[in-house]
Amino acid sequence: MLKTILLNILLLFTNLLYSQFVTLKDTNFRNALQKKYPNCFNANKELDTTCSEILNETKIRFYEDTILSLDGLQYFKNLTELYCCKCQLQFVPVLPSTLIDLNLSRNKLETLPELPAGLKFLTAYSNQLQSIKALPKNLIVLDLANNKLKTIPILPYTLKSLDCSGNQLTKLPKLNAGLETLSFHDNQVSQLEKLPSKLQSLHAGNNRLRKLPEFADTMLYVFVNNNFLSQLPKLPKSLKELHCDNNQLKTLPLLPNNISTLRCRNNFIKKIPMLPKSLWDFRGEQNCFSNLYEFEKNNKQVQRVFGPNRYDCKTP
Repeated sequence: MLKTILLNILLLFTNLLYSQFVTLKDTNFRNALQKKYPNCFNANKELDTTCSEILNETKIRFYEDTILSLDGLQYFKNLTELYCCKCQLQFVPVLPSTLIDLNLSRNKLETLPELPAGLKFLTAYSNQLQSIKALPKNLIVLDLANNKLKTIPILPYTLKSLDCSGNQLTKLPKLNAGLETLSFHDNQVSQLEKLPSKLQSLHAGNNRLRKLPEFADTMLYVFVNNNFLSQLPKLPKSLKELHCDNNQLKTLPLLPNNISTLRCRNNFIKKIPMLPKSLWDFRGEQNCFSNLYEFEKNNKQVQRVFGPNRYDCKTP
C-alpha cells in the first residue's frame, strides 16, 4: 500500500516537472525567444514556463521576423509592452493582464483577443481586422487605420487620440469629450455629430460629408478635403491650417489671425477673403475668383499657387 502511494506521488511530481516545459507552435517565435532567453529552453527547444527571465520580462519587440503566432506569450506574466510589427502575424493568444502598450501594426490579423483592462495604448493599423471587441476603459491612444472595420466600439472617456482612417465606416461612435486628435479619412462617413470641446486636429478627408458641426475653440488643424461640403462653420481663432480642397464651397468664412496654411483648390469660391499677415501658404487653383488680380497686387508676401480658374464657374 505504501509503495503504491509513493509511486503515485513520484508520478505526480514527474508530471509537474515536465509540464513546466512547453513546445511553441511557431518555430520562428520559438527561435526568436530562444535567442533572447537561451537559459529558458531545454535541449529539446522547449520553453521553461517557470524561468525567471520569462516571468520577469516587461518588454518584447519584434520587427519583420515572420512570426505567424504568438502562442506562448501568455507565459510572460509581467509584460507591459509588446511590439510585433510587420511580422505576418495571424494569431494572438490571451494577452498578459499587465499589458499597457500593444503594437501589432502591419500584420495579417483578422481578429484580436480580449484586450487587457489596463491597456492604455493600442496600435493595430494595416491589418485585416473586421471587428474589435470592447475597448479597455483606460485607453488613451487607439490606432486602427487601414483595416476592414465597419463599426468602432464605444469609446472610453479617457481616449485622447483616435485614428480609424482607411476602413469601411459609414458612421462614427459617439466621440468622448476629452478627444484631442480625430482621424477618419478615407471612409464613407456622411454625417459628423458634435465635435469634442478639446479637439485640436481633425482629419476627415475622402468621405461623404455635406455639412460640418461647429469647430472646437481649441482646433489647430482641419483637413476636410474631398467631400461634398458647400459651406464651412466659423473658424476658431486658434486655427493654423485649413485644407478643404475638392469640395463645393462657394465662400470661405473669416480667416483667423493665426492661420498659416490655406488649401482650397477645386471649389467654386468667387472671392478671395481678406488674408491675415500670418498666412504664407495659400493654394487656390481651380476656383471662380473674380478678384485675383487685386489679390496678387495687395498680398505679395503670400507664397501662393493659383493657376487658371475652373471652366465651369456656375453653381454646382
